[in-house]
Amino acid sequence: MKKIFILILTTLLLFSCASTPNNSNKPANSNETYSVKAEKPQYKGDGVRIAISAPSFGDTSKEKNWIPFYVQDSLTRNFAHYTKMTVLDRTNESVIKAELLLSESGEYSDENAVQYGQLTNAQYLVVGNIMKLQSSYDFSFRINDIETNEIRSTASGRYSTIEIENGLAINEITKQLLEGLGIGLSQKEIAELEKLNSQTGFSSQNLARGMAAERNGNYVEALDFYFKTNGDTQAIAQQNVQLLLNGTIPTDSIKEKAAFYKKQQEKWKIIFNELEQYLEKELPIFVYDFSSVQNSINSDMKTARINIEPGVKLVYRRSAVIVWKQIMDAWEQIKANKENNSWSSGLTGTAMKFYDLKYPFFIETALFNSDGSKLETPGNGNTKRTLVLKYDTNFNVKSQKKYFEDSAFANVSFPRIRIDDMEGDIVPMIRSIEKDYGGGTANKPIINPCIMNMDEWQVFINSL
Repeated sequence: MKKIFILILTTLLLFSCASTPNNSNKPANSNETYSVKAEKPQYKGDGVRIAISAPSFGDTSKEKNWIPFYVQDSLTRNFAHYTKMTVLDRTNESVIKAELLLSESGEYSDENAVQYGQLTNAQYLVVGNIMKLQSSYDFSFRINDIETNEIRSTASGRYSTIEIENGLAINEITKQLLEGLGIGLSQKEIAELEKLNSQTGFSSQNLARGMAAERNGNYVEALDFYFKTNGDTQAIAQQNVQLLLNGTIPTDSIKEKAAFYKKQQEKWKIIFNELEQYLEKELPIFVYDFSSVQNSINSDMKTARINIEPGVKLVYRRSAVIVWKQIMDAWEQIKANKENNSWSSGLTGTAMKFYDLKYPFFIETALFNSDGSKLETPGNGNTKRTLVLKYDTNFNVKSQKKYFEDSAFANVSFPRIRIDDMEGDIVPMIRSIEKDYGGGTANKPIINPCIMNMDEWQVFINSL
C-alpha cells in the first residue's frame, strides 16, 4: 500500500510552486502519492570575484566631490552583504596597488578595465558614471566581464542630492545591478537593505568625504572625517589613515625611495600647516548658560552691576583631540624609524610646537535691551579662557562628557551699566571670540566659532 504524504506548505512555497497542478478536488482519502520538487537554492554569485571602482563624476564642486567615493563604498558593502561573491574593497592590497598604478581617483575607463582585472584577479568590474544635471544627478552603471568585455548588468536612474544622501539611489542601483546578474533579493532583504543604508549612510559619507579631502591634499580634514566613521566603514578608514600618515617605504630601488621620501616630506609640511589652523578652529567649543542675570545698584545710584551666572565655559572637542593625537603618534613612529631621518629631520622644528600647545581666547559678551539696542558696557565682561594640549606617548583622550565636566563655568560681570540706558529685560549674548596672541600682537577674531547654549550642547552630546 502506498504511503500518503500530507504536505503543509508555507505561503512562500505555494508561490514558488505555482506551476504544480491544482489537486484541491482530490478526495482526502485518496491513496495517490504527491511529490513536490525541492526549491533550488537562489543564485547568489558563488565563485565570482568582483571589484567596484569609483564612478566618474561630472561635478567639479568641492562640496560634492565625496559622492563617487560614497557610492563606491556603499555598493561594495551591499554586494558583500547580499551576495556570495568575493568583493574586493579598498583594504585589499591588490586594489590599493591597482588604484595607485591606474588612477589616483580610482575611476576607470573601458580601456584599462582589463588591466585592472589582471592586477586584482577580478572577473567582474563595476564601472559607472554620475552626470551633473541642473537639479539632480544622472546615474549610469554596468558590470563588465573583464575577460570577454561583455556587459553583464546595467543600472540607471536620476536622483537628487538628498536621495543620494539618504540611500535611495544606492538601494535602487544595487537592486538593478544584482537583478541583471540573476541575483534577486527577497522582500525581507530589500527591507533590510533600505534600513542598512539609512543607518550606515552617515559613516559611509564621512569615509567618502575623507577620501575626497585626501585626494584634494587636505590631509587633516581627511583625518577628521576618517576618525568619525564606525561599523564596517571604520576598517577602510583606518587603512586609509595608516597609508596617509605612514605609507609603505618602497624596497625596489633607490630612486623609488627618494621619490617616496620627497613626497612624505611635502605631505607632512602640509599636515603640520593644516593642523595649526584646524586646531584653532575645531578644538574649542564655547558653551554658555545665561539663565541667571542678577543686578545690584551701585552707590552712585546712576549705575548698576550686572552679573551673569553660571556664565561661559571652554570645552575641548574630542574629535579634534583625536586628530591631533593620531598625527603626533604617527610622527613619533616616523622619527623612531631611522630610514626616515633623511627627510623627517628637516621638519623637527616645525613639529616641536605641537608637543606643547596653548590656545588662549577672549570671549566678549555684550548686553542688549529687550528692543535689541546694545548697552554701553565700560569695563565690559570679557572672559579669557585657555586650552592646553601637552603630548606624550601616554596621553589619554577623554570622553566628550568628561571634557565638559572638567571645564568650569566663568561668570560674566559688567560693573557699571547706566540705569537710564536700561529698557525692559536685559539680554546677554556672546558677541565675538578672538584668539589672544599676547606680546602686543593684535588678537585674531575666530570666524564662525562653535558656540552652543545648554540645550544645543545636550543635542550635540546625544548625537555622538
